[in-house]
Amino acid sequence: MNSIVAKTRNNFAYVSPTAINFGVGVSAGTAEQAKSLGISKAMVVTDTFLSETQGGKAVIEGLRNAGCNPIVWPGVVPDPTDTSIHEGAEVYLKAECDSLIAIGGGSHMDTAKCIGVLVMNGNKISDYYTCIENPNPAPITRVPPLICLPTTAGTGAEVTNAAVVSATSDNRKFGVVHPLIAPRMALVDPGLTLTLPPLQTAATGLDALAHAVEGYISILENPITDALALYSLELISNNLRRAVYSGADMEARINMSLAALLAGLVIGTCYATSGHAVGQAIGGRFHILHGLSVSLPLPAALEYNRPACQEKLSKIAFVMGAAKEGMSQREAADAAIEEIVQLIKDVNVPTLAESATMSDEDIDMVACAAAADGCSFLNPRPWSAQTYVGLLKKTLGTA
Repeated sequence: MNSIVAKTRNNFAYVSPTAINFGVGVSAGTAEQAKSLGISKAMVVTDTFLSETQGGKAVIEGLRNAGCNPIVWPGVVPDPTDTSIHEGAEVYLKAECDSLIAIGGGSHMDTAKCIGVLVMNGNKISDYYTCIENPNPAPITRVPPLICLPTTAGTGAEVTNAAVVSATSDNRKFGVVHPLIAPRMALVDPGLTLTLPPLQTAATGLDALAHAVEGYISILENPITDALALYSLELISNNLRRAVYSGADMEARINMSLAALLAGLVIGTCYATSGHAVGQAIGGRFHILHGLSVSLPLPAALEYNRPACQEKLSKIAFVMGAAKEGMSQREAADAAIEEIVQLIKDVNVPTLAESATMSDEDIDMVACAAAADGCSFLNPRPWSAQTYVGLLKKTLGTA
């Protein structure tokens, strides 16, 4: 019997079902970990580029030598679509695989999660969407073992129980959320991120930033996730610039992989808030890098949220080095937002106006989609479609 009857800071639950192996070189143990899970025919979910990298080849060859008979499916697309997921499920079933191993970023890991749902439970992936239009998602009763090897430091998908799918019918993003879809094991090898280009390093790092900030202010936060979020933000503040401009800096890469992992543990419990709600709506319509779509609106979202989470924002200022002695709580909260703006500028990513040409009609459609996104309901301050219109115009510089 569950003794937790109400969620408060003194009455909460925290569960992380994923076993984590972290460190440079842990990917070399993929085959050993696969064997420990009883895997005998693994479907490797990746893309053509990653399957040909030194790291990707080493993992696949190790699986082959260990008798895990890997079937390599390089069909992952950015912002995974329902169509690509169905194609992957067909390959899995035809090959009679018994497990999934994802090598790549958030798109790869989310694709693998959704393939696992389909091959064990049937139906279409849209039947499992968690959204207003689908109040009773199809039941998920079992999934095959999934091992994730992230090659980016950002999404934290290696430890979350959620996946995001782009619907080809209307260019909207939907979430599939269920405790069973969390990976059985995460092998987080910072060495796999060394070749990530600067823009992708910046975008994925900003995604981790958004996860940590939004999870920290979510109405589902708790003391454990608060501690994880603040440490993640400290690591990001001190290492993202270094990872972007000195890609071979192993210390920075290690710290960013750790920051992304910690932020993933945060959103695995707290999920995200308004920044992700509007970011996912932007990404679904304009297909810009996910990390940019969720981070660029974040400062405006935090300005709106500040009255409801001023104390928390002031703590962010301290861990990011933006607070000064004698500052009031309000001043420190504002300093935190300014520091996030500066970090986004420092890593030299395109602005939202440069990334997406949005008409007034586009703004209205994105705002409506954001207001219907489940993340909006976890925000510390109530949101409406009109609130999102103002946020978008401010972010675009047209307000």
